[in-house]
Amino acid sequence: MNNQLMSNGLTFGALINEAFIKPIRSVTVIDDEYPTISGLLNKNEYTKINEDRLKDVISFCQDPSRNWLVDIDDGQSFPEPFDGDVGSYTNSDLLILDYHLEKGNDGDRSLKALNVIKSLAKKTHFNLTVIHTSGYHGDGNDVEKIIIDVITYLQKPANIILNNGAEKVVLQFLDDASLEDDDIERKLINSITDLEFLSVINEFNGNLSACFESEKFDEFIRLCEESNVKYSKKPMIQWLCNKKNISLEALYGNEDINGLSWKVENGVNWIKTDNLFVTIIGKSIRPTEIPSKLCDALFDWCPHPHQLLLAKLRHEIDENGFMIANQIVNKRYLQSYWLKEILDADDEYALESKIWNVLSKHWEEIAVSTKDAMIDFSSRISQYIKNLPEGDLSEFMSKWTVSDMKEVLQHVNKFNCSIPIAGYHLNTGHVLQLDDNSYWVCMTPACDLEPGQKRSKTGKNMPVTLVRLFTLSEAAKKDDKEPALLGEEQIVRALSMATRNDLIFISLMDSEKINIFSSVPRIYSSANPVSDNFLVGNQGRFTNGDRTLVFFKPTAEEEQAPTFKEIKGKVVAQLRYEYALHLLQVTGRTKSRIGLDFVSLNDTFTP
Repeated sequence: MNNQLMSNGLTFGALINEAFIKPIRSVTVIDDEYPTISGLLNKNEYTKINEDRLKDVISFCQDPSRNWLVDIDDGQSFPEPFDGDVGSYTNSDLLILDYHLEKGNDGDRSLKALNVIKSLAKKTHFNLTVIHTSGYHGDGNDVEKIIIDVITYLQKPANIILNNGAEKVVLQFLDDASLEDDDIERKLINSITDLEFLSVINEFNGNLSACFESEKFDEFIRLCEESNVKYSKKPMIQWLCNKKNISLEALYGNEDINGLSWKVENGVNWIKTDNLFVTIIGKSIRPTEIPSKLCDALFDWCPHPHQLLLAKLRHEIDENGFMIANQIVNKRYLQSYWLKEILDADDEYALESKIWNVLSKHWEEIAVSTKDAMIDFSSRISQYIKNLPEGDLSEFMSKWTVSDMKEVLQHVNKFNCSIPIAGYHLNTGHVLQLDDNSYWVCMTPACDLEPGQKRSKTGKNMPVTLVRLFTLSEAAKKDDKEPALLGEEQIVRALSMATRNDLIFISLMDSEKINIFSSVPRIYSSANPVSDNFLVGNQGRFTNGDRTLVFFKPTAEEEQAPTFKEIKGKVVAQLRYEYALHLLQVTGRTKSRIGLDFVSLNDTFTP
């Protein structure tokens, strides 16, 4: 895939530039060799080459096409030992960082620069960073070594254990192979580069048993084969990884930074975490080329189209946010009611719910205000993708999409029918787990569930209707003869029946696992929902905000007066309102059936 101009006049690089480069407003340069205001005031001397480089930096930042605000720092103000505070540097949109910030220390890795990068990676603000360096040898041609420094410092050592049995097998191989080649051990260790080793560990998440077939071990296996000595592949690769891991031991950091990934290929490199994007270039590259080199790295990363969309949305809100806010706040009648709604909240849990309700309405207003710009940008992304040649399209889609359609459809259905749990009291669509491990969904209309809304003869105990939810192992069986559905078979059956509107896809307690339930006991027999009436204590308010509730269910022994059984429950999921209304409608229709006296042919008797 390349970044060539398409027939429709669009390039992916242009879209990336609009999403990530165009929003840049401020640049911070940290370089101990560049002139700074304090340095000039102190009459420090600087070399002409560094003065010229800084002039180039200022020139491209202040170019009329950019108008970036630029700040220069020599990096000498960071405390020793480094405490993780990078001050105002997180406030800039782009950081240009020299690697060796310790004066006169070009021969060792720079802990000062590495700590800056690590600190930025842990911030919530997304940071674009270009390491512009002379490298270890002053020519900037050894950036791969600095890439390894950064990658290792952003992770803990891999947990690779070589047991005694495996080590014994390897040592025997090395003894026998060294009879023909006394340099075999060094060759084997050097058959994979440090960067390739780190890539293998990252790709397979440190699981050695999953990475034995990686092509990065091809040269290693070839050397083993050419030794003409019998060997065992698994312990040999374990030994190699253990050796590589030990050789990098001094470079590793003390924690794993979330979302670490990287790529080094064809003169382009990038390192990414959840909140940081870094590319490393030598100072042999003029500062004026930094924006294009950053764009090349972002292009090679190939962000998901929706990531471009969200980056554009952040820029749109940042660029026009005050105007949008004015448009929303100037709707005085709405704002008047929404403010009163918040101030009328009875307690802290009600207040939280009211605030979230008002915030959701404001987000809706923001979405409407940014609609035109976002639709225009989205349309251009879509147009670009649709006009890609078949080969490039396949390459793009392989990076952006997941091939496991069963997993995809489960997540889509879960998103469509459920939302994160909200509110401070029981509401329509709340899914409950009772203490007998049964699952129910609240089907009382929302207007009847507002605490204090209605006076009731049951005091603080509010009448509610719950509908029972059933596991698929029984509910999705075609008949009684079919055994209970398990595992993959259950998921396939559920997805094939998803459009029948009898199933709900939820995650209990906002977990990652998706649970599928049926609202009827038997789907194939067109069964009706099973509902029951309860009283819920404290007018349905959650206990201490932890979403627990106490229910009372009327029970009666034979020939005895009815009593109430206390049942504890907890809200574990929530349906979207429209899905809850659908189930409420079905339940209401079932409960309101009217029996008539029509007689069918099968009911007639023979004289």
